[in-house]
Order: sequence, then C-alpha cells, then structure tokens
Amino acid sequence: MEVGAMDAKTIRVLLCMDVGSLYSWICLVLLLRYKERWSLKLHVMPVLLGAVHKLTGNAMPSLVPARGRWLGVDMERNAKFMGIPYKGIPSSFGSASFNSMYCQRLLTAVALAKGYDSDDLFKLCVSLFESIWGVDAKHEVDIMSKNFLFLGCSKAGLTKEVTEGYIQMSSQETVKQLLKENTALAVKHGAFGTPTMFVRTKSAGMSNSLEQIGDQDLMFFGSDRFEQLAFMLGKPWNGPFPSNSKL
Repeated sequence: MEVGAMDAKTIRVLLCMDVGSLYSWICLVLLLRYKERWSLKLHVMPVLLGAVHKLTGNAMPSLVPARGRWLGVDMERNAKFMGIPYKGIPSSFGSASFNSMYCQRLLTAVALAKGYDSDDLFKLCVSLFESIWGVDAKHEVDIMSKNFLFLGCSKAGLTKEVTEGYIQMSSQETVKQLLKENTALAVKHGAFGTPTMFVRTKSAGMSNSLEQIGDQDLMFFGSDRFEQLAFMLGKPWNGPFPSNSKL
C-alpha cells in the first residue's frame, strides 16, 4: 500500500480512550472536528488505561520524575494550541482516588446501549473530560463518586431517569467484562496507552457487540499524529480548527 495513496468514501476510526488521559480528550475533539470533512465513521471504545499499562509493562508518564515535571507544561501548551478548555491537572491526579474505572464502565454501558458511534457516547465523553480537566485544578474532583457521574451525564444532556439507568447498568457484570475485553482487544492489536486509533479505509459498521480490530487497520498513538494520519489517508490537514468546525 503506497503512503498517501489511500482513498475511500468512508473511513472507520476506532478511538481507544480513557477520560483519565487529557490527550484522549484532545484526540476525540479533533476527530469530531474532522468527522464530516474526512468522511469518518467514528467509533469510541472505552478502555482502562491502567490495565493497558499493566498488560504491556508501560507506566504513567508522571512516574518518570523529569517527564512528570514537564507534563503540566506540555498539557497546557497542547490545550491552548488545540483550543481545549483545560484548567490544569486535578489535585487528585496520581493518587488512588484518581481512578477512571467507574467513568469507563459508564461509557461502556452507553456504548453497549446506544452504540460505539452514538452521539450520546460522544457527548458524554466530552462532558466527563470537561468535568475532570476543565475545572479549577485546585478543586478536588472525585471521579469515582456517583455525584460526579450524575453531573457528567447532566452536562451531556441526559435526563435523571436515563442517567440512573446507565449508572445501574454500568455495575452489571456484562459491562464490566466488556470493558475488560475491549481493553485486552486494544492491547492485542498493539495499543500500549491512550489515545490509540485504529483506522480502516473501507466502510465498516460496528454493532453494539465487540468487533474485531482487523490486521488491515492502521494504528496511530497519541493526539499529535493528525498530520501523519491526513497524509496516510490522502486528506487535507487544516490544523486544529478546520473552517467548517462547530466545536
């Protein structure tokens, strides 16, 4: 396959993400901005970043002292460049209370109920990202509490009744197991962190059940590979703010 020569009417992008990763937020927002422009069939697959690291022997960047000190600067610069309303690293970041498991289970429940390509899932992802990373960094955010999950769902436009249903569903073994399977699937095909994108250049749907990632899918890691992605797909890259963006 010749670099830059790909062309397809519809391109499927499967984004493996975790709301505990600011770079996953940046990646999702950019994909949403380019969704129509690039004719993307976007699917979001929640995974557990901590489990990805454990399965691959990887570690949080903040655990490397020099990189950890740089992380805050890099996040702030990226957020400003990408136009993301980032307010700073939460005070609980790096502690045991900064565990995205319940958020990821909630997102998995929505994906199971509405589809990995549903607007409800996209909106809730953005809402949770904003609720974690878009508030005053000095404000303590308990992302493991039901109140936090309710607030995120409310900001996403979900009713109280619908939210209660999703939260209840997120505690079911079916959802817990699906999140584990999705995480293992991403790792099996090369993921070692988030965000990770698997890109398929042939139109392909994705049902509410787990779909295999194909060997023909291209993997991209990080939120700073969009120029390469555009080049590989033969698509125009117009920076973080394409003219027809509504975000």
